[in-house]
Amino acid sequence: MITIHYDPECRAVPDGQVAEYVNSLIAEHARSTHSVLRAVGVGSIVQEFRLRVARGEIPHTDLQFVFEGQTITINEYARLSDWPKGFADFEDQRIVEIIRTMSAKRRANSK
Repeated sequence: MITIHYDPECRAVPDGQVAEYVNSLIAEHARSTHSVLRAVGVGSIVQEFRLRVARGEIPHTDLQFVFEGQTITINEYARLSDWPKGFADFEDQRIVEIIRTMSAKRRANSK
């Protein structure tokens, strides 16, 4: 089992190294008889693992996420059992804020 403990204050992995980092965890899991546990603080790792499950590169039953004491499982289609507020959503929050700001600016400029 690979367990990813998501904590926004934890270890960040640069975007350009996310795929390599996930590869290393999958490889460690494949050659190990024990669970692989890592704490990370970047949502792109969650998304990369979801992609790997969707592609069939790792069984969904071999992966789970933990956030604020809650275990989050994933199905074979890469859908998470829950998506609590604050879980790997920093980028999404920024995108929503950008869209809202752009819309407000357009409304203000069209008057």
